[in-house]
Amino acid sequence: MPQLWVKVMKKQKIDRQITAECDNNSVRTTLDEVCKELDIPCPIWLGKQEREYENFRITSFSSDNFVESIDFSKLVIEYIEDPNKKRSSSDPRNDFDY
Repeated sequence: MPQLWVKVMKKQKIDRQITAECDNNSVRTTLDEVCKELDIPCPIWLGKQEREYENFRITSFSSDNFVESIDFSKLVIEYIEDPNKKRSSSDPRNDFDY
């Protein structure tokens, strides 16, 4: 099952982290639930976060993304595909048989 990895960063180090089962369509809902569990405010998604997440499946939120004050540097989320799923490459250089 795919997961959302949420990291609370303080001074470039992971202060707290959690993973939660999540499909790509429910990232915001899962993030809201994780923020409640970590007892931190929920961030506001801006265009920058939308683009980063859409393109790379990872984004971060700084203090500018929170209405309330925060006691950490940033919040980083990363979508992790199902680790049991076999990955395939579209690179033709990888088309060979053993």
